[in-house]
Parts: sequence; C-alpha cells; structure tokens
Amino acid sequence: MSKLGHFVHPVGTSLTTATGTKDPGIAYGVAAASVCRIAMICRAKPQRFSSCPLSSHRNAPNRTVDQWLQHLRKTCVLQLNTNLTCDAATSHARRLPARHLPSTSPAATEAERLSVLKSQFNRSADFLRYLDLYRPALISPEAYGGIPLPAVYINRVATAVPPYDVHDTFRRFAQSTLHLANPRQARLFERMADKSGIEHRFSCLTPSNRPEGDHFDAGGFYARSGFPDTATRMEQYERHAPELAQAAVDRLHLGADRDRITHLIITSCTGFSAPGLDLDLIARCELPTTVERTVIGFMGCYAAINALKLAYHIVRSEASARVLVVNLELCTLHLKETADLEQMLSFLLFADGCAASLVSAEPSGIALDSFRAMLVPDTHDLITWNIRDAGFDMVLSGRVPAVIQDGLRRSADEILAGAPAAAIDLWAVHPGGRTVLDAVERAFALAPTALAASRDVLRRYGNMSSATVMFVIERLMRSGARGRSGCAMSFGPGLIAETMLFRTAA
Repeated sequence: MSKLGHFVHPVGTSLTTATGTKDPGIAYGVAAASVCRIAMICRAKPQRFSSCPLSSHRNAPNRTVDQWLQHLRKTCVLQLNTNLTCDAATSHARRLPARHLPSTSPAATEAERLSVLKSQFNRSADFLRYLDLYRPALISPEAYGGIPLPAVYINRVATAVPPYDVHDTFRRFAQSTLHLANPRQARLFERMADKSGIEHRFSCLTPSNRPEGDHFDAGGFYARSGFPDTATRMEQYERHAPELAQAAVDRLHLGADRDRITHLIITSCTGFSAPGLDLDLIARCELPTTVERTVIGFMGCYAAINALKLAYHIVRSEASARVLVVNLELCTLHLKETADLEQMLSFLLFADGCAASLVSAEPSGIALDSFRAMLVPDTHDLITWNIRDAGFDMVLSGRVPAVIQDGLRRSADEILAGAPAAAIDLWAVHPGGRTVLDAVERAFALAPTALAASRDVLRRYGNMSSATVMFVIERLMRSGARGRSGCAMSFGPGLIAETMLFRTAA
C-alpha cells in the first residue's frame, strides 16, 4: 500500500460555499480534474491503482481508469446539457474519490496533463473557468499530483524621476559646509565625489542657484542651522510621492489593462501616511477599487526584490492575477546637517526615483525563476535606517563593500543554484555605490562589462533605494535580449542580500 497524501477538495462542500456561484460547469470541471489527476498517477504507476480509493468505490469496484473517465464524461456532460442543477452537480461530484491522492509526483509535464483534461472532456470553456478558479487550491507540485504552477513574468517596467538634477548643487553645498569645519576634509570629499561614478541625481526639491549661501534648495527646505523636522519632511513626501508614482505608472501605458489589475504592491522607506500612496494611486490611475493592496515599508534598498517575490507567489497561486508593483523613494528628503565626512559621502549617493512594473503569468518580458536571501552574521550595525525627530537617520558603514564581497563569495553556489557565474548572461545588481558594484564584480570574478547596466544607472541617477534595481532591470529589458539567464540582487539592513534568478522570455 502506497502512502497517500490528503487534501480537502472544494467539492467536499457545496458549490455555493466553494465558489460563490451556482454553476454546474464548475462542478464538472472540478470532478474532471480530480479523476484525470488520479488517472495520470495510476497510468504512470499501475501498481498503485489497487491502493487508490478510485478502485474500490462502491458504485464501480471493477472499473478501470478509462472506464471511470468515460463514465464521468457520459454522466456529467449529458446531465449538464439537460440543465443539471447546482445541487445535483455537487452531489455527483462528491461521489468521485477525490479526497486522497498519492503524494509522489508523476513525470508528465503540465502541457501533457492539460491535454488529457481537454481531450477527455470536450468542455474547454468550463475547464478553463475551473482552472482559473481552482488553480490556487489544486495545482501544487508537492501535494496535488505534480502539476507545475504557472511561470511568472515581469511583463514590463517603467521609470520616472523628478525634474530637478541636484547632484552638482549638493556637491557645492557639502564642500562649503565641510570647508568651514575642516578644509582638508572638504578637499577629500571632492576627490571622493569625482570617483563616485555618479554624474546626475534628481530630487523633488528645486535646487538653489547659490548653495554655498544660506539654503541648499530654492524653497528654503534645507536652511543652514535650520534643517526641517520629521513632520515637515513627511508633508513634502505626501505632496510629491503621488505625482511621481503616477508618472511611472502612466509610462506603463496600461490602457484597458488597468481594469484587469488585481493587486497593488508598493515599496517605500522614505515616507508614510494613511490613507497612503496605495489609495492615491487607485484614484489617480483609475485602478479598480477592488484591487488588493500591500505596502512593504522601511525595508530599504532590497525591498523591490521582496515585492517581486510577493508578486511571484500571488501569481503562482492565482494564475489570472495581474500585479502592479510600484517602488517609490524620495531619499533627498532626509539630508542631515552635518560636518561629518562619512555622512556627507553617504548623502552624495542618494536620489529620488520611482519604478512601476506589471507582473503576471503572461509569457512576455522576464521570467522569475527563484529567490534567495543571504544574511551576513554579525553585521547588524553596518546599514541602519531609523526614524528620529529630525527625519530618518542613515548609517552606511565603509565596511559594507568588503562584507558584501566576502558574503557573496561564500554563498555564490546557493545564490546561483549551483551554476557558475560564467553561465549568467545578465546581471541586474543594485548600484548601491561604485565600491559596492566593484565588490560584486570581484566576488563572482565578472568581466568589467558584466555590470554595465548597473553602472550606467548609477551614473545617470545615483542610488534611489528600492527603485534602483528596477531601473537596471528596465534597461536590460530594453536591450531586447531573448532566452538569456540572469541574476538580480540588492543589499540592505541586516546586512542582507536579496537575490533573484530570472531569464528573458524566448
């Protein structure tokens, strides 16, 4: 006797309870799928048929699998064609031995299984409706007969930044501040800024024409000896975040697809309010008011990978889901008045930006294969991000690149699922800074051109926290490479590297 797995099938309850609709076609589809799954298992391993409840059912103790399938087709289909009621369909489906299935997965592919279902029961429309409703409950490779879950794709990505380039303005502001305290540190800051690999950074704040004077920005938000408190910074976030998020979503050109959005995921670590950005976007972008919303807050630069991971699991459990993911950060709202060189260099990195992406089972764009998190022990204090009275306090240790390099080198086999780094065609690495990209390049012994997309994003936009890796992915998707393997990764507090393997659609 083989060991049998157990699951509660939806037809064990009334169809009204299970589906919320009185449709006998759904009962037919559920029953058909159950028997076909058992049939595939029994055909693959005939010796197990004697232990399957199907063989000992009191109504047909000697029926073969094919006879059971024929019986189901005749009774269900004929009765459906004569207006079988919901209760009768449910009653008939309950007679099917669908509560016990062998836990071992047969070798048949998903396409072969779906072909069996469609060919044995000539009811394509009902079957497809069943598949859409019950895929979350029935199609699991571990427990329900080995049918793979649907592949998940980033179909497209769009990006947006505010209109104001503040990189040179900040350099002048920082240098003048440091010069007053320590001219030597001011000169060192300038040399480090030249080597940063950054040429542009954008902000929602209008830069001052003379940042060496009393204000960094034209509106006086950052006035010397009078930097704003947290409440004032959040007011600016509430004002500017919805506009930038809408700009990114609009560039996805959803059109009629906006009515098909089922889920909205937002990541941000630079501001909070309630009602928040999720509800603002529903109104501004005319999304369905029934959309399911999730906000991933305060995770920092690796939040986008976590958002993709969540979208991946949503689509795998609900094949018809279409997930809108928005990564928005207004990092320039959190500058600190300081004469500390290390802090000034960390502020030199950060900028504002937003990415919007559409994730679904539609086979176009980038297929998401797997995710893995790498926590480096005893590094809790290297990257921190805390809410304080005068904004959000960032600590970014100079040890971070070396720790990332060592951690990635030790975990390379797990991150790449046993593949050599040379087998990865595309690298979407979060450009946390030039030295971070150098550390990744050394950890995997990559060619100097491997991280070209990441370095280009760093040069053109700086570090936009969670949005940045999506800018890199957008650039790779725009290149049009097909059938390529890829690895994405971001780094943040913990210290943790969140990684993702992907491939471009063929």
